[in-house]
Amino acid sequence: MVTCKPNGMPALIAGPYADEILQNEMQINWFQEFPGETWRIYLDGRPHPNPDEYPATLTGHSTGKWDGDTLVVETVNLRTDTLLFGQGRSTKGLGHSNKMRIVQRIRLLDVDHLQIKGKVEDPEALVRPWEYTLTYHRHAGEEIVEYLCDDNNRESLDAKTGQEITEIPARRNQPKPK
Repeated sequence: MVTCKPNGMPALIAGPYADEILQNEMQINWFQEFPGETWRIYLDGRPHPNPDEYPATLTGHSTGKWDGDTLVVETVNLRTDTLLFGQGRSTKGLGHSNKMRIVQRIRLLDVDHLQIKGKVEDPEALVRPWEYTLTYHRHAGEEIVEYLCDDNNRESLDAKTGQEITEIPARRNQPKPK
């Protein structure tokens, strides 16, 4: 079963679908084919907005500055229902707090390889910072295609509670495990 809720950061950058990165003087837009989610990294020197005045989002608020050939990106103000990595959502309140902060160092290793070294900090949810390294390979000539998750959307709300249904129900007419 597929749900169409976007992953948010940092899981957005680890998805199995194609990514497209577009840059101008003001920002970088990192677009992921599924579910059509865009992460914006502002390069114009702006500060992060006050979280009391700016609602948290799935991709948070990201600012970047160049340190030689490496872009250093700080992301804050993330919704607490975003995924760290992997698939599936916890209904037991596991995950991260609104204090999560992600710092990533992004650089080209060579003409065909981009590397991200990330560090996730959250004093309320993590015992220690979590670090990861991702390497991307350029596929010259490839194009992003339209992925319409909504065509297979089974996400819904429970009519009684109004809560989002995140568990996959058992198939009908399937024998119960012994």
